[in-house]
Amino acid sequence: MSNTRSRMETKLVDRGMRKRAALVAMLLAATFSWGLAGCGGAGGGVQAAPAPVQKQGSGSSQASLAASPAGLTFGNVNVGESAAQSVTLSNTGTTEVTISQISPTGAAFTVTGLSVPTTLPAGQNATLSVTFAPTVADAASGSIQVASNASGSPISIALSGSGVNANRQLAISPASIAYGNVDLGANATQSVTLSNPGNADVSISQVSSSSGNFSIAGLTLPTTLSPGQTAVISITFAPTAAGVATGNISIASDAGNSPSTVSLSGTGISVILHSAMLAWSANSGSTSGYNIYRGSQTGGPYTKLNQALVSATDYADSSVVPGYAYFYVVTAVDASGNESPYSPEVAALVPAQ
Repeated sequence: MSNTRSRMETKLVDRGMRKRAALVAMLLAATFSWGLAGCGGAGGGVQAAPAPVQKQGSGSSQASLAASPAGLTFGNVNVGESAAQSVTLSNTGTTEVTISQISPTGAAFTVTGLSVPTTLPAGQNATLSVTFAPTVADAASGSIQVASNASGSPISIALSGSGVNANRQLAISPASIAYGNVDLGANATQSVTLSNPGNADVSISQVSSSSGNFSIAGLTLPTTLSPGQTAVISITFAPTAAGVATGNISIASDAGNSPSTVSLSGTGISVILHSAMLAWSANSGSTSGYNIYRGSQTGGPYTKLNQALVSATDYADSSVVPGYAYFYVVTAVDASGNESPYSPEVAALVPAQ
């Protein structure tokens, strides 16, 4: 009996191992079919579960950095001068951005305004100041590389500009003035416009006259004219003697055509004061005085010249104008205020000079 039980136990064990082996084989087959199904195979078996997909929703965070503008163009800048523009860096993401490095390229370009490393919270901005200072007359290009922990780092900002030689010029209009005849004791004024047609500032340091007959006003020195800017000066001719007067105005500046000049001329005229001298015979009757009348045409009408009675028998009319003719009559007035008829008319022609 003991031997029989032993054989039966051995058989049971052998059968159990075969069942387990078959189960393992089924599981392996099922696993193999699952793998094929997961790869799109046509076999049956357990279907593969889809791989998890990462979604960026409200629960995710992302670092993002943008530059505005994306490039800077400086145009023409004089050699030895500089021009500055700005760039705004914006954190457009939902988490803070750490800017670790800002690297400009191009020898003529420099960047200031932001120390690194620096951190920008979400929604915040920072400003870079970019300066273009050319040392040669030539086109220049470069860029700014901004490195950070944001996606797409580093961002690049393109830079360009041209160095040009400064052209300082001062234009004057008119370049000469002729005042014509001006009476001694009188004056005449004309204006001159100064303009800057170049591409650089012009500094005017001095404006002077070569003659005491001509004076200058209207400009405070020193003064600077930017490209395209104008200024006006007034030049007055006040002759100090009869005859032709000449001179010039000299304008000193840092322009290439300095000094600039304005030629001046004019003639001083002596003023001759004319008077019409009248004389008559005394009235034979009782007379308190005389009235003097003047007209601009023969036969009148006449206008009385004196305010009070003239007691003498002569009169000087100093209100005449050179080049005109005048016609005079005289009346006598007695103590009662009675006035005689007009005397015979006399005429006076005043010389033009």
